[in-house]
Amino acid sequence: MLTDTKYAGADWLKSSLHIEHMSPLGIEAADFLGDLYLGIYHMDTRYLRKVHWDDSYFIRVQLPPCRSLATFDGDMLTRIVVLSHDRMLRVDLETVNFHYMAMQIHKRHSRVGDTYHRMPTMETHIKAIRDCYAIKPV
Repeated sequence: MLTDTKYAGADWLKSSLHIEHMSPLGIEAADFLGDLYLGIYHMDTRYLRKVHWDDSYFIRVQLPPCRSLATFDGDMLTRIVVLSHDRMLRVDLETVNFHYMAMQIHKRHSRVGDTYHRMPTMETHIKAIRDCYAIKPV
């Protein structure tokens, strides 16, 4: 688990929203979201209050409507991928309806092993993906 986060996450939830019971995964997910959104307080508190932060299997957060997910300018999608790999968190983005998405976060505990338990490093994953295609980076 990372102990250094740049932006407010779990500590802010505890002090500002008075969330008392958080599992280790809940704390890690909140810190991940804090770094992702440049402070978890930039997310809608209505959604944050509905999260089961005490769950130890997965954390599911509803996202604000119509949030753009891009890879470079407005790089939210790339930040999700990089931050999740660094923290060994599997992040699943799913549609809820025409306006809302949800993010489900699971902890991984190893860099090697079967698909359901590992999270490779970003570099290992990039190489595996590139090895599947004939086109190489320019």
